[in-house]
Amino acid sequence: MRITVIPDDQFVSVDGVGRSGLSFDCPDGVHAFQWYGNYGEIEYKANVEGGTLVKPQNQIVASFDEFQAALDAWAAPPPEPPPLPPPTEADFAAAIQGHIDATAQAKGYTDGFALAGYVASTVQEWAAEATAFVAWRDSVWLYAYQEMAKVAAGERPTPTVLELIGELPAIAWPNQAA
Repeated sequence: MRITVIPDDQFVSVDGVGRSGLSFDCPDGVHAFQWYGNYGEIEYKANVEGGTLVKPQNQIVASFDEFQAALDAWAAPPPEPPPLPPPTEADFAAAIQGHIDATAQAKGYTDGFALAGYVASTVQEWAAEATAFVAWRDSVWLYAYQEMAKVAAGERPTPTVLELIGELPAIAWPNQAA
């Protein structure tokens, strides 16, 4: 087993698999520790003594005992990440606008604003699509605002962004002429 321990970096590598941010105690003055399977080498930090930089010689050791805590820290399961904060109003707004734009793009328009611009088009099919789209877009935003008001009033838990998108009304496109 090949082990590297770098205490100041809170880093341990075992057989090439490294983990950082670990918490463990090591002897003072150690820069790194290398274990080569049946012996190890302690690399010490340089320090200044009487104005002179002094680097202690590395020490060969036959025991891993002083560094067992580092190996134990490496082997322990990582801590659970903290929970994500609930989505913000900006998160919801961006997702809803993205859903609206994706719906327009699915019909071949650049985005929702482009499709809405065809409301007064002289091409009946485009005007009908835009009219249906604008009515749907308005119902989407009204629903979203109503649900967020319920959240603020404590009447419902905060949904995830995907949950709210899944609750939005579906669009009803006008029938296409054959």
